[in-house]
Amino acid sequence: MTSERTRLYFIVDGDRVGDRLELMLLDDDLVGAAHFSAAITEAIEAMAVAIAVQGGTVVFKGGDEVFGFIGSTETLQDVQEIFYKRTGCGLSIGLGDTPQAALHHLRRAKLLGGNRVVGERPVGR
Repeated sequence: MTSERTRLYFIVDGDRVGDRLELMLLDDDLVGAAHFSAAITEAIEAMAVAIAVQGGTVVFKGGDEVFGFIGSTETLQDVQEIFYKRTGCGLSIGLGDTPQAALHHLRRAKLLGGNRVVGERPVGR
């Protein structure tokens, strides 16, 4: 587990996931929606494992979001890759020394077009 001093909060959110599901429902593609939903669930579970293996902690996960803390940001590129390979969607990530800062940076990542990491520390620190 990371120490309080090195704790870096993160929140990840899939990009345009709701739009894809909504379009499948509008197109009456219930099978596609079910498969996509299952892929999201599998991706979130795999991401949580990757975070834990790297010494991070997942506080909560649900839908296409994960929140927790890590000591190093090196695993975040792996997390983005896991999500993309399983869902075909990008992943926005906000980092911060507080949960509020992480959420603020997630919002910036989304407004900047998504599929990026925005935060207070560069990758690897």
